[in-house]
Amino acid sequence: MPCPMPGLTIPVEVVRVIDADTVIVRSLRSRREYRVRLRDFDAPELDTDAGAAAREWLVGYLDDHAHAEKLMHIELPEDTDGNGTIDLDEIIQQASSFERVRAQLYVNGYPMTETLGARGYAK
Repeated sequence: MPCPMPGLTIPVEVVRVIDADTVIVRSLRSRREYRVRLRDFDAPELDTDAGAAAREWLVGYLDDHAHAEKLMHIELPEDTDGNGTIDLDEIIQQASSFERVRAQLYVNGYPMTETLGARGYAK
């Protein structure tokens, strides 16, 4: 099973699918909701047939895997404050203040971007 790269990994539940590359998730720990833009993936636009099909497939896939483990993974920079350390509080604050968090969503350990890409839903 693929393992996330070093970073901040948060157990989540998917609240809503906006389109095939943007979902709203809720942290199972803090109950905070995040609008997540899947990192390194671009799906067709929602106003196209391909985009609507990609969203519909993702909704169905997540429904079929409703009880599967889901993780939101945010890659961390090597050094955020210039002194060789990572300030997790700052990264969490930034992630929660932006319109969308760029992150990977894993379902049962597999990245959704690879699953969507394998189904032909990459732009």
